[in-house]
Amino acid sequence: MTTSMRPEASRIEGARRASTVGMSGWYAFAACMLLIAGASNMIHGYVALNQSEFLVNQLLWDNLDVWGWVFLGWGALQVVAGGMSLAMRSLGPIIGVVLASIAMLLWFTMVFAAPFAAIIGLAINGAVVFGLTRVVDDERVA
Repeated sequence: MTTSMRPEASRIEGARRASTVGMSGWYAFAACMLLIAGASNMIHGYVALNQSEFLVNQLLWDNLDVWGWVFLGWGALQVVAGGMSLAMRSLGPIIGVVLASIAMLLWFTMVFAAPFAAIIGLAINGAVVFGLTRVVDDERVA
């Protein structure tokens, strides 16, 4: 005698499996890297705003106020995208992929000025894009 699941039971089982599916390791890594990069950029922006006389000797620009606000805003967006991605919100990965893609383009322009930093930046942002866009089989993730 074979036993078959009632339709209600199979529907409940499918809903339970969908609700217990977690995030992959790559996804969690990408979301955490967005948080770390955002915090780092916010610190750089704060330093550029408050300690500009210290940084002016090392850079080509006289006024770092604009760059400080740009870094603060960019970092805040990265922190929001990382937090939304960790919270499994639907817009988090979209914002994260857009920000990481733009960052990759910006790091690519820095290859000849700072090659080591540019390669690291390209690799980290590439891993973020990969992690946030990777499709994982539902059966393997639990």
